[in-house]
Amino acid sequence: MVKQNIKLVLRAFNGECEAARADVSWNNMGKMVERINKSCEAVNKLSGVLQVTITSEYLDLKLNELRLTHEYEECKYRDKEEQRRIREQIREEERAQREFEKAEQDAEEDEERYQKALARAQEEAAKATGAALEKLTAQVSAFEAKLDEARKKKERAISRAQLTKSGFVYVISNVGSFGEKGTRSA
Repeated sequence: MVKQNIKLVLRAFNGECEAARADVSWNNMGKMVERINKSCEAVNKLSGVLQVTITSEYLDLKLNELRLTHEYEECKYRDKEEQRRIREQIREEERAQREFEKAEQDAEEDEERYQKALARAQEEAAKATGAALEKLTAQVSAFEAKLDEARKKKERAISRAQLTKSGFVYVISNVGSFGEKGTRSA
């Protein structure tokens, strides 16, 4: 009867420990430790009549097993968060790249438009005389100023894009893909 009670107590405690280990995650270690400790106390109290108890060494082993599972879950969580952060950074860089491309395209269109307007104004100025020449000369200088501004705008867009491209490069490797040393063997 004592042997059967020992088996019963051990199965009950192991079942509680397995349930706690299955439920442990990166943020609930304290609750699971408390759960195992309460389970040990309850099992020891119920089986105290036959003087069958869970030893403190066995309890420590089960708590250590729980801690190892918790550490594994923490590592998985950190890896997942790191991957999320990298994906967010990639999305941000793609957004910045799209903004750069749009700004560059707008600046090129402005530059082209002002270049054509400047060429037309210069042609008309070459043919004009008198008051019309002065008016067209003023237009030419205004178009030259706008063309310079468009070129500066394009340069600013390019320099902003170069600033967003600086940063860190992350290399993510899977040991299973390349072997333990990280190299492929032929």
